[in-house]
Formats: sequence, structure tokens, C-alpha cells
Amino acid sequence: MVEFDFLVELITVLAAAVLLAAIAIRLGLGPIVGYLLAGTLTGPPVLGLVDRAEVIAFLGEIGVVFLLFAIGLELPLARIRAIGVRTLLIGLLQVAVTTALVAWAAVAWGARPVAALAIGAGLALSSTTIVLRLLTDRGQLTTRCGRGVFAVLMVQDLLVGPLLVAILAMGEGRDDLWLVLCLAFLKALVAVVAIFVLGRRLLGPLYRPIAAAASPELFTGLSVLVVVGLGYLTHAAGLSLAFGGFLAGVLLADSAYRHQIAADIRPFRGLLLGLFFVAVGMQLDLAVFLEHPFTLIAGVLALFVLKAAIVAPLAMAAGLDRINALRTALMLAQGGEFAFVLWTAAGHIGAVPEPVIRVLIVAVALSMAATPLVFMALDRVLQPPAARPEPVENDPEEAAATSDHVVVVGCGLVGAQVIERLEEAGLTVAALDRDPDKVRALRRRGVHAYFGDATQPDVLEMIGVDRATAVVVALDEAPQTLLVVGVLRYIFPDMPVLCRAHDEAHGQRLSQAGATIVVPEVIDTGRHLAEAMLIGRPIRPAAG
Repeated sequence: MVEFDFLVELITVLAAAVLLAAIAIRLGLGPIVGYLLAGTLTGPPVLGLVDRAEVIAFLGEIGVVFLLFAIGLELPLARIRAIGVRTLLIGLLQVAVTTALVAWAAVAWGARPVAALAIGAGLALSSTTIVLRLLTDRGQLTTRCGRGVFAVLMVQDLLVGPLLVAILAMGEGRDDLWLVLCLAFLKALVAVVAIFVLGRRLLGPLYRPIAAAASPELFTGLSVLVVVGLGYLTHAAGLSLAFGGFLAGVLLADSAYRHQIAADIRPFRGLLLGLFFVAVGMQLDLAVFLEHPFTLIAGVLALFVLKAAIVAPLAMAAGLDRINALRTALMLAQGGEFAFVLWTAAGHIGAVPEPVIRVLIVAVALSMAATPLVFMALDRVLQPPAARPEPVENDPEEAAATSDHVVVVGCGLVGAQVIERLEEAGLTVAALDRDPDKVRALRRRGVHAYFGDATQPDVLEMIGVDRATAVVVALDEAPQTLLVVGVLRYIFPDMPVLCRAHDEAHGQRLSQAGATIVVPEVIDTGRHLAEAMLIGRPIRPAAG
């Protein structure tokens, strides 16, 4: 059976991805390197265990859509407007200058103009997926450097459609190239405006009855439908699927449901995004690499140097200091997944010879595989990485026996102060944190401490939030605090939630998300949070 054969291939890919990603994480390389290696080994170029690489690639592309959707959820329109015109111009100039220089070099080597355009445009684009995933994992997306990189990547994504149209028009020998290009750009712009106008009017009324039904399955299903549906619409307009996911996120960024939506789509995003990196690894044809090893390595290095040399001055002109400009340049220096799209189209019309495309694809895939190592090098220069903690296991029976307790989410300095003060007052505390070392330290003190992510409903159920009298959120990360409050308010609408606010604006957003009490960031914040809890007792009546 064909279906069974594909299932075997999918199991093989997942097994290799999990194993090699775990090894890569253990070695401090990050999971992306493991996913890429899994694709290289299981794909047609090496072991040939997978024949349907295009299906894996499609599933991976859906993962990219969910990644961009999650990022869009964190970027309401006000924050996007704050990016600035100069930053957007960096993206336009970077693509234009890189395309022109590479195309000029290709023509000098004897390439036809259409082939030169295809090669130059493909190499000008960076990897939206890998760069945004790495920035998100490091918590750097909201930094000034991260915002600039994000803006450039979004401009590049917008240009993919017009560039593809230009390559196809040149390949057909059309004389009205500029007219075709302008029409393609206008079509994309009209599609984006239409999606924004209609989305802002329709998404709110669409979510309201589903949220009122209080069915997590329906809510998650609607979110998946919105993401994939808008992705399809942007793809039909000549843009990428992923850009549609981003637009969907931006449209929902100001809604009351965004925190629960972000928690719901996280499992889809993680699994499918891993398959995307596996699919990229399958593009690493080792036969091509072994045939041209020095040419490919030199080409990848030249690509990094060229793009960094173009982006760094542009970033400095936009107001970044020298170090952040260099970081921005190196983060954008690799090739990207949309190069595969442009070159595949160019190959279909005979604009670029197939052997050349194979070499180019391997070069870009190598540059993408090297990007996590580049990020690691940048992190090491600016901030040495901490040792990775050993995992810790929870005791579900202990958690099930706890009731009428206060759940404290986040066990850093503030969380530890809250726990100490509440225990002095004779209250039972259940602490939750994602750092195994902090969990172990609290357990040694006799605290009921658990390891887990407070945005996951099963973790909240395990720790007994439904049996608690209140929840105190004392996380160090402001965005994560908002996400946790949104999830708590959605699942436990009557639960008192006390929060630490990092500034006035953060406090207002927490109140809007449903926090019962918000304590601003001051000296001895933990004591103030605990006192707010104690003064309000009994905030929620104890069971029985």
C-alpha cells in the first residue's frame, strides 16, 4: 500500500530527526543542526530511505506558516509601524544590490541575462525560517537588531512573487517586463490590503461564538483554518504561504484570544518546522559536494562575505551601532529557502541548466546549515553560553495530593521571594519553572516544585491549578508572562491571577489579558507580590 509505505518513511524521518536533534542538543549545537543532518542521511542523496521528499517538504512548509503566524501574534500593528521606513529600505537595497552584483558576475562568466537574474535574486534572499527560529529561541526577536533583521526578511518575502514573475517573463522573451513586474507587485499589494481590511472585520465575529462554546478542539481547529486559509490566499496572490501566516498573526495580535491561540498552535509549529529543516537537509546532495568540495566551500564563504559587506553599511546608515550592524549582516548572510523556488521555476523554462541548479542548491543548503553555527559564534563572542542543565522528572502522585495551594509560576529571584513569604504565612505552595536546576534547588528546601511550561494545559492540570486558591506569575520574561496569563484566564476564568509587571505598559497589557492583581517592578517585588496575595486572602474560597 502506498499510504503504508509513506507512513514507514515518515516514521523513519521522525526517528532520525529526534535522535540526531537530541545528539546535537547534547553537543550544544542546537536542534536545527540535527534536523538538517537527519534529512541529509535519510534523503535520496545518501541512504535513500525516503522517496517522497516533496511531501516532507510540504509538511515542513506548513510548519514555516505556523512559525510566521506565532511571530505575527507578537507584533500588533503599532509595533510594526515602529520598525521605521529606513529599516524597510535596508531590505529593498540589500536585495537590489546583491542581485545586481551577483548577476553582473554571472554575466561576466558567460551566463544569459535571465539566468544571471535568477542566480542573483536567489542568492540575495536569506532564510526567513532558520533566522527567525534562531532569533525566537534566543529571545532576540524583540531586540533592536532582531527587529531590523525581521523587517528585512519580511521585505524579502514580499519580493519573492515579483522576482519570480520577472524571471518567467524574461525567460519567455517578453518586451513588457517592467509592466509585468509592476502588475505583479500591485497584485500582491492589493491582496495584502484586502486581507487586512476583511480580516479585521471578520476574524473577531468569527472567533467570538467559538470561544463562547468553550471547546478547545473547536478553538484550535478555527486557528488552524485561519492560518492555512490565509496562507492559501497569499499564495494565490503570488506571495508565499508563510507570509499569509504572518498576516493572520498580525490580524489577531490585538485580539483577546492571541495568548490562547499561541499556546494552541505551538505543538503544530514545532513538529512541522522540524520537518522543514529535514527537507532542507535532503537538498544536501553529497555526490555534488564530493564532486565540487572546494568550489562549494569557497562559494559559501564568498556569499557570507558579500552579503555581510552589503548589509553592514546599510544597517549602520539606519542607525545601528557597529556591533549590531555586524550582527545583523551576519544573521542575513546565508542563502534562503525561496532560492529553491526561483531556481526550480528557472529550470522549468530552461533559463538555468540543471547541473548549475544542483550546485547552487547544495551551496545554499550548506549556507543554511552553517547559520546555527554562525549564531552560536555570535552568542559566544557577546555572551558565553551557560552549561545545559540535566532534566528533572515530576511526581504526578505528589501533585495530585496537593489542594488549596498557591501556584507560583517562575522560580527566579522574585518567585523565590514569593515562595518564601507564602510559606512563612503557612500556605502550601506548588512552584513551576522551566529551569531544572531551580526546580531541584527548591525541592532540596522541601518545596513542592515541578518542571514544565505554564502555557501547556496538561502541565497546569498536572500541578493542580483547578484545585488552587490562586496563581502568582513571577516570570522574568515579559512576553512569556502575558502568554501564561492569557492561557490561565482562558482555561480557568475564575482563578485569581497575580502578576509581576516589568513596566507600566506591560502592566496595562497584563490587566487587559485578565490579571487580577498587577504588581509593578520595584525593589523587593517578590515581597510585594506575596503581600498582595496575603492581604487579599481568601481570594478564592478553599475547596470544601
